[in-house]
Amino acid sequence: MSPEEFNEMFLENTDRIYSLGMRLFRSHSEDAMDFTQEVYLQAFKNMNKFAGNSAFSTWLYSVALNLGLNQIRRRKIIKTQSSDAEFSEELVDSRDETPENQSIRQETIETIRSEIELLPENYRLPLMLFYYEEMSYQKISEKLNIKEGTLKSLVHRARNLLKDALKKRGIE
Repeated sequence: MSPEEFNEMFLENTDRIYSLGMRLFRSHSEDAMDFTQEVYLQAFKNMNKFAGNSAFSTWLYSVALNLGLNQIRRRKIIKTQSSDAEFSEELVDSRDETPENQSIRQETIETIRSEIELLPENYRLPLMLFYYEEMSYQKISEKLNIKEGTLKSLVHRARNLLKDALKKRGIE
């Protein structure tokens, strides 16, 4: 792959990598931008390792996720807030979409996001990877180097903590 081809393919995936950075680093746009640049450098440096066995976007996302998780481990701080509302929206019923209900729904989504942010690190990251990144327990277990049973317990506990926090705020 030539450097020009690499640049073109990377540019096609920049938004996806930036979005991952926003989720990993709690919507700090500068951190997400730095992360995107670091992914570019790492991928460019290792582009000879791209064997073509999968789509370039899949390989690049894997490079990005590994880099992001390594940065989080080094910092011992997780700065995660999703810029997406996928998981939050799953928890909110959207059948009655009147303007009033839309407003209530948006407030609920924001409340869920803020409660996810408040979860302890060991719960927040597995929950994010499972729901936002839609990774399997096995893959998350490998990435985080935790036993699958422990991981399932962490996700279950995170969901219960989230439910309890939302109940306290009057959201069922």
